[in-house]
Amino acid sequence: MTLSIDHFSNSGKIIARAVGPAAAYKLLEQFGGQSFYISRNPTAKHVASKKLGLAVHQALADLWPDQEFELPLKTFVDKRVRNDAIRADATRLSMRELVAKYTLSRGQIQEIIRGHQMSDNTHLEIQQLKLFEF
Repeated sequence: MTLSIDHFSNSGKIIARAVGPAAAYKLLEQFGGQSFYISRNPTAKHVASKKLGLAVHQALADLWPDQEFELPLKTFVDKRVRNDAIRADATRLSMRELVAKYTLSRGQIQEIIRGHQMSDNTHLEIQQLKLFEF
């Protein structure tokens, strides 16, 4: 399964657009859950720039200047990638094979296949993206 911007949460999408999905995922692996101060005018000397990169720091500063920013966890991305893989496998594997492969219940897999397993924040995320014109 190919990692795409759509696999990220809203704040993760900003990072993925700045450096690409693969690099954004690596940042979430390394720094997910950590907080960084986002300067209004980022430079290479700022801690956030040193850890996240100047391009990511600038992208975040455009939306949240002079604020503390908590980098999202990669588990959100992992779950979306897994769900896409389940939907793709559902076209060629039986339910029993899906249950065994993903160690989920039949009901969970059925919900994922139907696309009903949206987080409670999904609708809020869509509204926020529209607000920020993403």
